[in-house]
Amino acid sequence: LHDAIFFTDESLNLLPTQLTITPEAEELEESQYDDTGLAKLPDQFKKWTFDMLVHNRLELEHFRKFLADNFASIDLQCWMDIEAFRRLSHLDNAKRDDKAKDIKSKYLNKKYFFGPNSPATKEQQNKVMEAGGGWGKILQDRPPTTLLLE
Repeated sequence: LHDAIFFTDESLNLLPTQLTITPEAEELEESQYDDTGLAKLPDQFKKWTFDMLVHNRLELEHFRKFLADNFASIDLQCWMDIEAFRRLSHLDNAKRDDKAKDIKSKYLNKKYFFGPNSPATKEQQNKVMEAGGGWGKILQDRPPTTLLLE
């Protein structure tokens, strides 16, 4: 679903970052971009990276509140749950199974990842589907680890 920011630069290319440009958006002029928000950003935060943000509890809570206010908190929560799964010991099968089932029930469904407002493109959804072995495997109680880490 989402690759970790502390992995290789190559793995970051798998993140669902492509945007669909609507015909209305193509008609907008470049001058209509509003960068006044960046000007309001305090200097101390202008060079922050996502990695810095998620490792600062106070700022992460501010970011989480911002996402909730803009109806986007599920994306961060999904990423955080997958990161928690990555950090679980490979020897602790019970915890990994429980976390994998939790991730599947919350995110690998048609309301989120495979839905119309998915953070992933159709191509990325298909890639995850292939990594997981198809719908037959995804519908299992515990999805394969390769599916969760894709």
